[in-house]
Amino acid sequence: MEPASIYFVLGIPLAGAALLALIGQRRWAAEANATMSFGTVVASVFLAARVIADGPFTAPILPIALLELFGPPDEALKEQIFVDPFNVFLVALTAFVGFTTALFSRPYMRIEEQHGRVNAARLRLYHSMYQLFCFTMALCLLSNNVGILWVALEGATLSTVLLVSLYRTPASLEAAWKYFILCSVGIAQALFGVILLYFAAEKVLGPGGTSRGCDGLHALEGGVRALHVGLEVAQVAVRPPVLLAGDLAGGDLVEQADGAVRDVGEGHGESRLVDQ
Repeated sequence: MEPASIYFVLGIPLAGAALLALIGQRRWAAEANATMSFGTVVASVFLAARVIADGPFTAPILPIALLELFGPPDEALKEQIFVDPFNVFLVALTAFVGFTTALFSRPYMRIEEQHGRVNAARLRLYHSMYQLFCFTMALCLLSNNVGILWVALEGATLSTVLLVSLYRTPASLEAAWKYFILCSVGIAQALFGVILLYFAAEKVLGPGGTSRGCDGLHALEGGVRALHVGLEVAQVAVRPPVLLAGDLAGGDLVEQADGAVRDVGEGHGESRLVDQ
């Protein structure tokens, strides 16, 4: 049975974002923001204790009972979340930083409101996007699906853009646009890397949800070789746009991707021969 703490880690900030979008201008909204952040910290501590006691595990992104309302869930849907001793530490650390920052922002945003720099609508936006950013960061760390991971990263980018442009001054709008453009270039290249990684994994793991799962990629028999291929794909994906365009025009990128897929296949075949 999946632990409830993992849904509290994801559910508290998501529910907080929806709630604070409605009442984020109230006098006690800052306290509510800090309380929700503290709740996320507590849930992450319980999640870490579960991992220490029982080891790594996978879980569906929604409780099984909810998934079964739409029919028998596919096995891949039951493994959309992956928790191990490494990423649970990052989840707890991210939640703690979010909590301490929420505490600091309480008096800070009140002073900004008194000085007339933010109004009620912008306070709602600030508190809502703060919790939404915490949710997307937690989802990034817990996701066992590279597609969901990319969506969460994009969500974190968009929520941060709205926070950067909170004051609606020329300087803040310029900073928000620069941040959005730079991050969009990186996110687009990351999507390209995710696509290449999926096609490379599909050659070994077969089509379906398994080839999109992070634990499935690590479970390859040729694990070290597969990780090496993943690094090659990442290096290709993060090249500057000018070099990336040149590689596409010259066909070098396609050759590198094909070579990565061949490396995975060869490593998988070699490991099978050793087992036999």
